[in-house]
Amino acid sequence: MNKHLTLLWPISLALFLACTSETNEKEELSTELNEWLDVQYEEWLQQNPLELTAEGRKDLYDQIDDMSEEALGQKLAWLEGSVKEMQEKFPKDQLNPEVRVSFDLWQYQYDMAKGEADFRNHYYIFHQMGGNHTGLPNTLINYHKVDEPADMEALISRIRETGRAIRQLLERAKKQSKEGIRPPRFAYEMVIPQAEALIKGKPFDTQEEGSPLWTDANTKIDSLKTAGKIDEEQAIQYFTDNSSISQGAIKAEVRRYMVMPGQATGYKIGMLQIQELRALAEEELGDQFDLRSFHNTVLSGGALPLDILEEEVKRWIVGVKEDGTLYIPLHHQRGSYIKPTDFFFVNSAVSMC
Repeated sequence: MNKHLTLLWPISLALFLACTSETNEKEELSTELNEWLDVQYEEWLQQNPLELTAEGRKDLYDQIDDMSEEALGQKLAWLEGSVKEMQEKFPKDQLNPEVRVSFDLWQYQYDMAKGEADFRNHYYIFHQMGGNHTGLPNTLINYHKVDEPADMEALISRIRETGRAIRQLLERAKKQSKEGIRPPRFAYEMVIPQAEALIKGKPFDTQEEGSPLWTDANTKIDSLKTAGKIDEEQAIQYFTDNSSISQGAIKAEVRRYMVMPGQATGYKIGMLQIQELRALAEEELGDQFDLRSFHNTVLSGGALPLDILEEEVKRWIVGVKEDGTLYIPLHHQRGSYIKPTDFFFVNSAVSMC
């Protein structure tokens, strides 16, 4: 055997073993993070009985969430501690790329909650487009299943607890009012009948979904209202002049924008961002671009924040460029928090290191 080759093969073997060891360490740490996040998510659920019910579970089946401002602060403090522990135990740069998405999402949710904390009283507690005066009974009607007498007893307990929850929300609404944060008068006029309908046992009204054109019009008018460029009367007139819908429906849409500014615009922003990412992928990949694979990458992650979605799409682009791998992340979401994930590659011939 050539003496140079004889000298080189131990070095190559050592490099291979080092690479394999590093890969194994990343996989082990990534698996540990997934398991840790499962535990953390379960702890979070145990603080939110209604979320447990929405997931089909009967833990804390006779309880309703604490709706007080103090409880919100406690949950934020818990999440802060959870994220801090994650950062200390699981260095992000030592995780595999796929599991970093779960890391980023857990931290992102805390960052968002922390940023919103100073403004939590700026969101109207009660308004005609939502609020727990309708949300609580709807949850109990749609999610609290009664399979045995104990379930019925739990439901009765929850109905009693609804009064406590509403009183807590009323305290927050009163605090808002003292600070000058009050919904428009029409919101009061609509919320009161909604509450009366509940007391009288009448279910809530529903409306059919609009067409894409109607949704687009909603988004644009919402943008104008949010930017303060038109007022309520102008928005109503815009609909009156350009559509055949009734005055009642027009007022309902416009007033939705007034109590939930930016809500409809959010859909449009997401659409535009996904269009931009598709254009980027088409430009970067050329003939390698596959629309189905792009859709899989965008949709399989669930409702990812846009900045994390952008990172995922760019990582998919890199993977396709390097070896044609069609990387598809599979995220399994639980409520508003994401479950630790499993991933797979369509092409199994991927580099180990």
